[in-house]
Amino acid sequence: MDQAEQKADFGAWLRRTWNAVMRTAEAMERSPAEDVFGRLDRLECEMAVLKNRNADAMQEHMRTR
Repeated sequence: MDQAEQKADFGAWLRRTWNAVMRTAEAMERSPAEDVFGRLDRLECEMAVLKNRNADAMQEHMRTR
């Protein structure tokens, strides 16, 4: 095997490896559905905080009457 063949083989190996790495990275990314569910979770948490604040404010208002 001469040097030109070794370079060609190494180039092919490098391309295959790079493509495999890129496919793995793409597979690890979040899907749009996961983003939506994450946003829904955050909104539910924020709503729970707002409800608790509102309930606390109402109790404080009732105490001052």
